[in-house]
Amino acid sequence: MRLKDAWAPVDQLAGTPINTFVYGVARDDGLFYPTKVSMPFGDDVKEFGNYEWRAHNAIKSLQADGHDLPQVLIDRAHHHGMDFIASLRLGG
Repeated sequence: MRLKDAWAPVDQLAGTPINTFVYGVARDDGLFYPTKVSMPFGDDVKEFGNYEWRAHNAIKSLQADGHDLPQVLIDRAHHHGMDFIASLRLGG
């Protein structure tokens, strides 16, 4: 994934009345950022569906290039003058 592609969700909102970008940083099957204390998204999956495969590979390709997806989105939101909220849905 290129940075331009990672920026797209934030860039689509730039110039609109929306001033806060909220991003879910995890699913029940893993986190969308590097971690030493929990499971990264997709690391335990043996066979992905199409959406999950694309998401996992996009996140891993950014990490391979030295980027952390939430930080990329935070920086881009701030670049456009938006606040950023990391959302973590806890459920049972």
